[in-house]
Amino acid sequence: PPYDFAEEVVGCVNNGKVYGYSSDIALANQIEREREEQYVALKFRSLGIPKNSSILSSYLSFYADSTDSGNITLRIEIENSTKPFSFDTNQFNVSSRNVLNSFVEWQPTSWVSSYNVTYFSPDLSQLLLPLISSSDWTATSDVVFRIHRSPVDPYYQMFYNCSQNGTYVSGTPTTRIARSGRPNQLYAPALITSYLLFSSTNTTAPSTDTTPTQNNTNGGNSSPGGDGGSGGCCCCC
Repeated sequence: PPYDFAEEVVGCVNNGKVYGYSSDIALANQIEREREEQYVALKFRSLGIPKNSSILSSYLSFYADSTDSGNITLRIEIENSTKPFSFDTNQFNVSSRNVLNSFVEWQPTSWVSSYNVTYFSPDLSQLLLPLISSSDWTATSDVVFRIHRSPVDPYYQMFYNCSQNGTYVSGTPTTRIARSGRPNQLYAPALITSYLLFSSTNTTAPSTDTTPTQNNTNGGNSSPGGDGGSGGCCCCC
């Protein structure tokens, strides 16, 4: 069956191999599996956002599956399609996707494994807007985000010596390990978006505070709050 997320290996060992249905999602190094660098893709189905809506804010949210620290920069991209193909195990299924030229870079804080804390990406409105404004967007359209280390290529060589039969070299790769929502969908990554319906008579967005907090005590995803007059969706992958 198609995946809602996929992980693709970057490196000299298993390069381009695609995994799915894991209990965790490694951003951007799978330390438990040969310390492989990887691309991650998250697919959110049928967002429910009407065409030409004004996006007020949009964030990815994650629950940490392990305690991770160290400096890391993650690049978040979006596939240039309102009907992206399903994930499968074909080689390079993630890295070969056509993404928009724009991207958002994220330097996450240290993560602590917990069911009560949610970690949020930067605002991704600028990535969503071109798709929602496109001629073929509908409220049932899907989106795929792709995440990898920035830059993606040099890092696997630092931790896995391809020229010496895969001998490990010194150093520990930085990463952030998120819960995948399998088997418990409650802790899946989510896309939390606030938007304003387009109106020819009212094109001014209401004053809205959409900055999320990382503190969450109810076990679910914390949704950024806002004033009345706007719509919102929370889609789990």
